[in-house]
Amino acid sequence: MSNTNNRPWYKEPYPWMLIGLVSSAVVASLITLAIAINNPADLVVSEAEYQQIRDEMRPSGHDSPKPDKPGVDAGVDAGVDD
Repeated sequence: MSNTNNRPWYKEPYPWMLIGLVSSAVVASLITLAIAINNPADLVVSEAEYQQIRDEMRPSGHDSPKPDKPGVDAGVDAGVDD
């Protein structure tokens, strides 16, 4: 029995579809990387900028006292005795 389909791999459509799929993923990731490098997110602000933003967002009629020290004291007792 002889195989009548002796075509080389580069003449078959399936390898090219797989190569195309992988290549499109690589191109998309490079485009995403370029966008991320060129447009960094400004997530970190200084303390003064944070205070200004927080004061602008706070309603004018509800001024609450500012804490003396950083941190939150919710007044919750765990009830654990030593």
